[in-house]
Amino acid sequence: MSITTLDIPLVIDPETVALVFDRATGALYDECRNLDTAVNYALYESDAYAILAVNPVLWYDGTVRLTTAELQATLDREAGLRADCYGEA
Repeated sequence: MSITTLDIPLVIDPETVALVFDRATGALYDECRNLDTAVNYALYESDAYAILAVNPVLWYDGTVRLTTAELQATLDREAGLRADCYGEA
């Protein structure tokens, strides 16, 4: 499942780095506020959830650690690693 557009209006908190959607229903399941949580969803739960990067990951001083595009690429790579290890759902 690839999420490229959202049909529902969302107000996204600037501290949220990724949104997690239930693949079965398309419903918003969770909001990740840090890199580790988003990567864990991608690596361990990507068969059940689609993860969409929505904001950059920032260092504590506010500088950009990962852009939104870099975060999405990281999440896609981690989900691919899961598929390589366990197979597609």
